[in-house]
Amino acid sequence: MASLLNIRISSKANVQLSLEDSTRQKLNGYAAFSGGTPEAVIESALEYVFSRDKEFSSFLESNPTIPEFLVPIVPRTRAANKAKQ
Repeated sequence: MASLLNIRISSKANVQLSLEDSTRQKLNGYAAFSGGTPEAVIESALEYVFSRDKEFSSFLESNPTIPEFLVPIVPRTRAANKAKQ
């Protein structure tokens, strides 16, 4: 029997970036407007751009190794925090 839900399992990474304050306000506004979260708005907006930019698709195909400008933030474990105390 087919599932009623289309469950998408994905890997997430926490990153930190800076936005202009006016962009941050619009992001919060769009999240409120769409009923989503700011993270979901950013994810959807980037996927929209990536899927429609043909030059970018060609770039990815010809450049399999992309430098990591946004490095994932690794959360500290409780054990590591206790060891520092």
